[in-house]
Amino acid sequence: MSRFIFRFGLSAVCAVLAILFVPASTHAQLLGFSDESSAMQRDLEADYDSQLNADNLDEWLQYLTRHPTHVGSPGGKANAEWIADKFRSWGFETRIDTYHVMFPTPRERMVEIASDPTKTYVPPEAKEP
Repeated sequence: MSRFIFRFGLSAVCAVLAILFVPASTHAQLLGFSDESSAMQRDLEADYDSQLNADNLDEWLQYLTRHPTHVGSPGGKANAEWIADKFRSWGFETRIDTYHVMFPTPRERMVEIASDPTKTYVPPEAKEP
């Protein structure tokens, strides 16, 4: 047990020393970038960060989760089209590909209360039109 405590203590001391002696400069060269390209990358990331808006993110998440979006659903297709339109509005070329996958779906969707099987709930998206 004392060996474990010694090793744990030694590891903790090494971790603290490593944190204390790591340079905290925000202008350090990025791994895999030259000094010049590090500065360009940091400027690009700062520009990107300045364009993020929490209100947009909240609005988009509410829009994307407003209806069921299981595989092959009309809601999933509507979301894919909406996202593609967003990317097009930002200048990206987009396309929506179709994949035919094996995905088992229930024939009937309902929730039953175990204590009273006469009470059931069928979600609106599960009802036949």
